[in-house]
Amino acid sequence: MVPWWSFVGLIIGLVMIIKGADIFTDAAVWIAKKTGLPKVIIGVTIVSLATTLPEFAVSVFASYSGHASMAVGNAVGSCICNIGLILGLVLIIKQFKVERSGFVTRGIFMIIVGVVFFALSYDLTVSRMNGFVLFGFLALFIVVIYRELKNMKIVEKKEEKVEGTWGPKLLIFLVGSIIVVIGSRLVVNSGVTIAHFFNVPEIVISITLIALGTSLPELVTALTATFKGHQDLSLGNIIGADILNLTWVIGGASMANPLTMTKDNLYTDIPVMLGFMVLLFIFGLTKKRLGRLEGVVLFASYIAFMAFTIF
Repeated sequence: MVPWWSFVGLIIGLVMIIKGADIFTDAAVWIAKKTGLPKVIIGVTIVSLATTLPEFAVSVFASYSGHASMAVGNAVGSCICNIGLILGLVLIIKQFKVERSGFVTRGIFMIIVGVVFFALSYDLTVSRMNGFVLFGFLALFIVVIYRELKNMKIVEKKEEKVEGTWGPKLLIFLVGSIIVVIGSRLVVNSGVTIAHFFNVPEIVISITLIALGTSLPELVTALTATFKGHQDLSLGNIIGADILNLTWVIGGASMANPLTMTKDNLYTDIPVMLGFMVLLFIFGLTKKRLGRLEGVVLFASYIAFMAFTIF
């Protein structure tokens, strides 16, 4: 394949994944409502997991196809991108107050999951058993978030009419799933071709281009929330997305095929990811408000890491 077409394929694949995930999520939420699941459960499970569906699809397919470093690079790169690029840009645009109660719980959980992932990876492999361990942390995270939402005493409407019929919604659900699968295959194949053409490791492409592409939904959501004056929501969403990247995405990828990591993954990428997590936690713990200074530090650190990775 001509490299130019590989870049086109990468872009088309990312668009397919993002749009397919959107279609899939809408249909999944409808099915959940139709079966009578409470909104809190829908929000904690389906909607939360759907935010990282692009990362999940790409990493699982990459792992299944034998490109383990790409699977790991996509998940770890997305974590770094979420904090460095996305949150950095949000803070540069507008400062916001840190809600300590929810931040401390999620922040500590994020760092613990990051350290556990690093420990599980220390032999340069993430086995299926390791994947089950990460899924265990995913289940624990869902319980934590469920209790948070439950404590908010959200009132459920006893009866809510759900428009639509089963046939079309199930078809939409299936179509969305197929689009995500095809898109992820296109992204992985295009990424591999680009890496081979430029004679660079697949990890470089996955941790830069692909990770940025799969993080686009989080970027768009965060910037939209910021311009609407709800930038405080971005912090919780980003921390949640990073936790899901390490539990659901890496866990799912390792179950599809045990992951063999590179030394760059273990000694550079994961420590940098942990560094971003700790830095964010320190900022949130020591300051009542996060603003432009913190944003510039995070954004500049992200650019420096990208430059180091590429060059």
